[in-house]
Amino acid sequence: MPPVVVLDACVLYPAAQRDLFMWLAAGGAIRAHWTNEIHDEWMRNVERNFRVAPGILERVRKLMDRAAGDALIGRYQQHERLFPRTNAKDRHVAAAAVAARRRSGVTMVTIITWNLKDFDRKELAKAGVVAEIPDGFLCRLLADSTEDVKPRSCQAIDRYRYIHPGNARPGRHKLVFHADKPTRFGIVPRYGKASELRWFEASPTYMLHAVNAWEEQGENGVEIVMIGTPYRIHKNEDGTPDVHRLIKTIRYRRRDFLLMEYRFDLKTGKTRERVIDDVLNTEFPVINSAYQGRKNRWTYNILFPQGGEEEPRFTGLVKYDLETGGYQAWSEGPDFYYNEPGFAPADNPKSEDDGYLVTFVWNPREVRSEIQVFNCRGTEFGRGPIARVLLPQRVPNGFHATYVSAARLRSGK
Repeated sequence: MPPVVVLDACVLYPAAQRDLFMWLAAGGAIRAHWTNEIHDEWMRNVERNFRVAPGILERVRKLMDRAAGDALIGRYQQHERLFPRTNAKDRHVAAAAVAARRRSGVTMVTIITWNLKDFDRKELAKAGVVAEIPDGFLCRLLADSTEDVKPRSCQAIDRYRYIHPGNARPGRHKLVFHADKPTRFGIVPRYGKASELRWFEASPTYMLHAVNAWEEQGENGVEIVMIGTPYRIHKNEDGTPDVHRLIKTIRYRRRDFLLMEYRFDLKTGKTRERVIDDVLNTEFPVINSAYQGRKNRWTYNILFPQGGEEEPRFTGLVKYDLETGGYQAWSEGPDFYYNEPGFAPADNPKSEDDGYLVTFVWNPREVRSEIQVFNCRGTEFGRGPIARVLLPQRVPNGFHATYVSAARLRSGK
């Protein structure tokens, strides 16, 4: 069973810290509890200090109660008599911890607080409760429950760089692709040392963006799975990579991409590669950021026309199923320009794709910029935008974008 905790108001007060503990609770890494009295305290302080509207805070409160299941503790006041030496203003927190322990049936409950001095440790211990600051608790949680709490590894791609003797003297540079050299991916434990870095070799390629990476149990133990969008490497008649074609593709800013899966076996040191899609030409992948570093099924990519030497044209959007290679695509025409989108999760989402894709779009027919919103649930994406926000002036075509909720903007975190 994950650790049972009561979150004090001082822990729920900072937005980023509150988000972190809610993420842990929603993911099942902890069983979080609080009371209406704790809610009232952190909300009152946020409203006073940051002038956040009460209606917004009340909505956050309801979402927290809903997301964490049985988090809200009631009928705890009778336990306050067990803590005469604890600060009177914090006895309700200790009492809530006793109620949470009895409800869950565990032997020990942790109060997470920055105010350790307000609690009498002997009283807490006698009641089966311990108090701990967030930093100490999180470090212990990371050490004891790495599979539940965080991805353990990072990955990086290594591209060979060489000085070209003919161009070094006049101070120029030249793009050269060495087809005889493998692409190398580096895997390092997230909290490891440089000496623990391991390199894995894959087929020669060139890649701009990764979709995601996560740990998974394979035939030989733990594997690191990475999804990416490398350039398509065409072959000569003898089966060797067509280096000249790749260099021209990159030089003239042509787009020709695959959707690929790489599996790095931590036991054998071998790499397995799988093409997920070689039909559509897509890049600039976006996922539900709650799944960053964890196994995900869906990615939302920009659709490109084949070839071309003009400025990049983002002519559509694609929702990919990474398990089957299936996809849904949307475009209103080759002259439309879809900016890199952002994924906006629905309130109280029920699945990974329970949310909306939001993107800037240049509409050449009406000669205007729009914000288009797509329903990502199930097969709804392929039906097209469910809403359009008509903008009063043109937004220049661009590459990268992201989605930030209004609540996060107001919080300043």
